[in-house]
Amino acid sequence: MNTPIWHLLDKDTQELLKSCMPKDWLPPGDRFEKIKIYAPTLADQEEEHLMQIDKEMRKPSRMRK
Repeated sequence: MNTPIWHLLDKDTQELLKSCMPKDWLPPGDRFEKIKIYAPTLADQEEEHLMQIDKEMRKPSRMRK
């Protein structure tokens, strides 16, 4: 699961991020707060790692190297 962090950013940082985004990326009416910015959590990284191991283990043994 991803964790939304937009609300953790101070107003200056939010304004800076908004100014860097192309205008067509913003939802109609400039409702930028509705766009979620995600930071991967440790659980996400662990899950990704386990999925990678699982994928590797499903390969035929001659292809694992």
